[in-house]
Amino acid sequence: MTEAQTMTETSANALLKTLEEPGRATIVLISCQQPMPTILSRCQVIPFAPLSHQEVRQILDRNGFASIPDPIIELAQGSPQTAITAWETLQNISPDLLAALQNLPLPLVEALTIGKRISQELDLNTQLWLIDYLQTQQWQTQKEIRMLQDLEQAKQWLQGFVSPRLVWEVILAQRSGSLG
Repeated sequence: MTEAQTMTETSANALLKTLEEPGRATIVLISCQQPMPTILSRCQVIPFAPLSHQEVRQILDRNGFASIPDPIIELAQGSPQTAITAWETLQNISPDLLAALQNLPLPLVEALTIGKRISQELDLNTQLWLIDYLQTQQWQTQKEIRMLQDLEQAKQWLQGFVSPRLVWEVILAQRSGSLG
């Protein structure tokens, strides 16, 4: 149950009855910022927090994923499974495409070519993931803020159903200094 604090009084009373007389092997998960005291008194509070970078690294190492680099672990935000999925996504992106994106700014013609390749080779979800990956790298290397802003703009445009090719061409052309 999410947003339990928004329950009506009738719903809360029904929940209290369930908590007071649960069925056999019944588990009720409640997620809320400020539960009602009457509900809280009948519950066991279990705090959840993301794993630390070091904990994720240890889990990955133990399970045969020692080759996953730190930027991927940072991107996973405390989830080993997300790190594995991100690593698999990264493996499906052409190494020369990634290398080109690491060497910005590009000459205008190359920027337009890379933009076209990204839109042709990667589906929309992978393009959005790539933006997150590039932003994570920017934060870790503390490169220029403008690139982070450009990538965030690209994400908004992609989520707004702007042509992916146009999005990438504009963003990469801006980085080449040929636009704005």
